[in-house]
Amino acid sequence: MVDHTNAVVLDRAAPDFESTFNNLLTERYVLLTDGSSIGDKRPAANFDGLSLLEERTTALHAEILSAIAAYKHKTRNANLAVPDAVPARTFTPATTDTPSERALASANYLRRVWRDWLETERERVRRTTHPRTGDTPWMMPAELNEPDIRALPSEVISLFTGTVS
Repeated sequence: MVDHTNAVVLDRAAPDFESTFNNLLTERYVLLTDGSSIGDKRPAANFDGLSLLEERTTALHAEILSAIAAYKHKTRNANLAVPDAVPARTFTPATTDTPSERALASANYLRRVWRDWLETERERVRRTTHPRTGDTPWMMPAELNEPDIRALPSEVISLFTGTVS
């Protein structure tokens, strides 16, 4: 589960900028707020890319609901738990337009939308294997029957890595 994110403001003119920046990036993704840049040689996603994460989360939730409905219809089992709707998220901009305030507001928003994705993934995984029999696939169709929670959708990862999957 996502409990926190990290927001960092660095001065590009600082003598240790490159080493500090590289240390911060080890095995991490970079999300740029409006007014931020890190140059062309490092992959990073713009803040607008979070709308794609929200869209993929909403779409996954709809696919899960559809799979549950199909399973209900097929088995005539009316007692299936249905996951709660994905909450609509609204970005709350920083009260003051400074790099640190923008970074913190963005990090908090990222935490919320990422948590929504992971919670929706958890609901999908719960329905891949029958808890009593171990049969799989269970409720989820084959294309959703992955046994593990995906950290992020591949399209969102490609925003950060600069690769298309």
